[in-house]
Amino acid sequence: SGGQALRQIPAHMIESVEVITNPSARYEAEGEAGVINIVLKKEKERSLNGSFEVSTGYPGNHGLNYTLNWRNENIGITSSYGLLYREFEGGGELRQSFNDPSEPDYTSKRNHKRGGLNHNIRLGADWYAANQNTFSLSGFYNIGRNNNRALLDYQFLNENGSVIEKVDRADDESENRDILEIEMRHEKVFGDKEHKWTSSINRNRRDDKEHNEIMESSTNTSDIIQKVDNREDAQTIIVKSDFSYPFAKEGLFETGIFGSFRDI
Repeated sequence: SGGQALRQIPAHMIESVEVITNPSARYEAEGEAGVINIVLKKEKERSLNGSFEVSTGYPGNHGLNYTLNWRNENIGITSSYGLLYREFEGGGELRQSFNDPSEPDYTSKRNHKRGGLNHNIRLGADWYAANQNTFSLSGFYNIGRNNNRALLDYQFLNENGSVIEKVDRADDESENRDILEIEMRHEKVFGDKEHKWTSSINRNRRDDKEHNEIMESSTNTSDIIQKVDNREDAQTIIVKSDFSYPFAKEGLFETGIFGSFRDI
């Protein structure tokens, strides 16, 4: 997602930020307001650089990540790893009253605590071949392990305000998420940097598993125990090829193809 992607880009790697109000199809714009294009720096000489960052916050928001890049005349290698632990609590209260005395008033209180640990690792390599050809291969893997607990308290009141039934419900949820993404890319530049042909194929697979254990007790009825398992899988393959050709002084001609194959 966009938020996760932005958190993985150290500030020193950004060369400029462009606002494109009339994006072409190759930007895959969603909506009508345009896109924000983040241009990253490209090292032109042999170099080794990296960054290391630690962050903490309250309520629980602790992070650790690093990036490391190496490049020579023909090959560039990049790697990054990020770890994020988040935890937060919340709650609420609701009351409903009815004019009809036969309908009991109703109150509910909810307290929940959510959080978990996420890891992500990214590896990539570029081969700067002859005749301004660049071949790239990159991979991304994300592991998310979250635990969520919710406690709910329901009370039903008669017209005198006395409790006629009380229900307590506890919901414990564990959520496991795995995301794997692999991309291959080729770029050919014909002299001018805007005169180029790029092609890529991207495969993204996401697996989500949720397990809930719910226990409910009532003063008027027997206890209820529920176990719920939910699994969601999604796979997307995106194939695209774009060609751009500058002409005249400010003109730019663009054409390309795009294919998306999705299995949910």
